[in-house]
Amino acid sequence: MTERLNLMSPEVHADPYPFYAELRRSTPICQVDPGGIWAVSRYADIVTVLKDPKTFSSMAWTQRVSPPWLKRNPLAESLFVLDPPAHTRMRDLINPALSYDSVDGLEPRMRAVAKELAAPLRNRRDIEFMSEFAMPMAASAVGTVLGLSPALYPRFKHWTASIFSVSANQHSPEQIAKIQSDLAEMEHYFREHFATLRKTPTDGLVSQLLRATIDGKPLTEDQLMSFMFIVLPGGLETTSTVLGDSMIMLAKHPEVLRRVRVDHSLIPKLVAEVMRYESTAHTVFRRALRSTEIGGTTIPEGAMVVCLLGSANRDEQVFVNADRFDIDRDNNHHHVSFGHGVHHCVGIYLGRMSTRVALETLLPDFDEIAIATGGFRRHHALNARGPITLPLLVKTRTPAPVAASIA
Repeated sequence: MTERLNLMSPEVHADPYPFYAELRRSTPICQVDPGGIWAVSRYADIVTVLKDPKTFSSMAWTQRVSPPWLKRNPLAESLFVLDPPAHTRMRDLINPALSYDSVDGLEPRMRAVAKELAAPLRNRRDIEFMSEFAMPMAASAVGTVLGLSPALYPRFKHWTASIFSVSANQHSPEQIAKIQSDLAEMEHYFREHFATLRKTPTDGLVSQLLRATIDGKPLTEDQLMSFMFIVLPGGLETTSTVLGDSMIMLAKHPEVLRRVRVDHSLIPKLVAEVMRYESTAHTVFRRALRSTEIGGTTIPEGAMVVCLLGSANRDEQVFVNADRFDIDRDNNHHHVSFGHGVHHCVGIYLGRMSTRVALETLLPDFDEIAIATGGFRRHHALNARGPITLPLLVKTRTPAPVAASIA
C-alpha cells in the first residue's frame, strides 16, 4: 500500500475485507491510522500476539476507555484489560457460572423467551429485526445470568452503546454528557442490585461473586462493578450481532436458509461460519511491553497493537476460499471472533446456546428473508461493526392445506 490505511475511513468501514487482504499480501504488520497504531493482519501472527500476554499486554485498552473527560469507567478495571496473574484469579471466579453445564440449565428459559419474541413476528411482512428480536433475546440471556430485572432490559442497549462509544476518537459535548449519564445510571442500578442480593442471596452469578474471595478477602465494590461492565455489554453485543449477521447471510444465501430450516443440526455450523465470515469482534488491542519481532517485522516497545480479527478470519492460509460463505467448511470453528489465549471469551457457551435456541425457534416460520431497502446500519467502531438496525422483508411459512372432510 502506498498510503497508510485508515481503519475508520468510510470505505474501509463499508467493506474492510479487500483492504485486509491487501495488508496480508503486502504489509501484514504495519502502522495504520487512526494514530499510527501497529496492525497485525495474518492469522498466525495474531495468534502469536494473543498467546503472549507477557509481551503484549491487554492493558493497552485502559487508556482508550479512560479518557480525561470520563472520571470513572469500571470497564478500565475489568477482565477485559487485566493481564495474568490478576486476570487468571478474577476469571476463575466467573468461569463456573458461565460453564457449559451452567449455561445448559438456562436453555428452557431461553427457549421460552425466543417463542415469546417470535410469536408477534409470524404474520408480519416487515420486521425491524434488531430491536424486535435480536436485542430483546440477547438482553434476556445476559439479564438472566446477572439476575437483573426484566424492567431494565430496554436500558441495556443504551448502556452498551455508551460503553463501546467511549473509545471513539471524537465526541460532541452532547455525546459526552450522554455517555457520562448512562455509565452513572448503570452503576446506580448495579449497586442497588448488589444491596438486594446481600440481603436475599440467590445461587446466581452475582451472588456467587458477592460470596467469593481473593487471597481471603471479599471482592471490593469496584471489582464487582467491573464484572458487570464486562459481562453485560459483552453478552448483549455478541448474541445480538451474531443473530443479526445470521439473518443477513441467510437473506443472501436462500439455499442455506432452506437447509437449516429443516435440519437444525446445521445451525451450530451456520453460527460458526457467520462468526468467521463477519467477525463478531473485529479487533482487539494490545501494547508491546518490549521490542519484539513478529512475522519478520519489529514492533517497538510501547507500541499500540491492533489485532485485526476480521482479517485473521479471512486468511487464505487457514481458510480455503476464505471469502466464500460456506457452512460446510471443516474448520470454521477455528475462527478467532471469540478471541484467543487467556482472553478467550468467557461467555462463549452462553452466546452459542442463546443464538442456537433463537434460530431454532425463529427459522421454521420463514420461507424467505430479504433485507429491506434503506435503514440497514452497522456500528462504526474499531472493535465492532455488527448491525445496529436491520429491516427485513420476510415471507412466513405457508400453512399446509386442510383436507376436506368426506360426508
